[in-house]
Amino acid sequence: MKPAVRQILRLSTNSLEQPGKRIENDYRQGAVDGACWLRKPGPNSNAVIACQGAIAPEAICATGFAGEARRDAGVLAVTSADRLNTGWTAAQRARSQGIADAHSCAERLLAGLPPSCKLVTVTDGHPATLSWSGSVSSHQVVSLGVGLFGQTGTIGDLYRHKGVDAESIVKRVDKLTSGKPIGRRHSTAGDSRAVA
Repeated sequence: MKPAVRQILRLSTNSLEQPGKRIENDYRQGAVDGACWLRKPGPNSNAVIACQGAIAPEAICATGFAGEARRDAGVLAVTSADRLNTGWTAAQRARSQGIADAHSCAERLLAGLPPSCKLVTVTDGHPATLSWSGSVSSHQVVSLGVGLFGQTGTIGDLYRHKGVDAESIVKRVDKLTSGKPIGRRHSTAGDSRAVA
């Protein structure tokens, strides 16, 4: 009798509609440097959701749900955690060598956030992938992601199981920030798509 073969799949089998062409220089350069704002936070922002990859629709949906109670929340699209971290590390190194005006993409993006703003990072990879981002400007960060693989199901089921669906993200934002409670919503973004 042959042993059962277990197929392990990443959640990134989720197909996404690609955004239209954007012509703003900050957006284009940020996408190359590692991150750009999908929704720029307002001056009183107490939450930013930073997302990477196929999980972006859940982060955008969560920000929409949270928007009634957290109006200045932002969405940061991380196009490359590696490039973003490498740029930040290089800027720190340059400053330690006397180049005072060295700044990275991550520092420019997060500089305007109030000190009390919380970062919720979410990726369909390991949660530690973006956990360092809180150190850029000393913000509290909660990192959501997938630490263990091996489950199968619809994308919606897997997102809920791993705590990276829109409702789970909203719950984290609600617990981390002050303000009126954020109403519960149910995401159906991934429910109809099956992982094969």
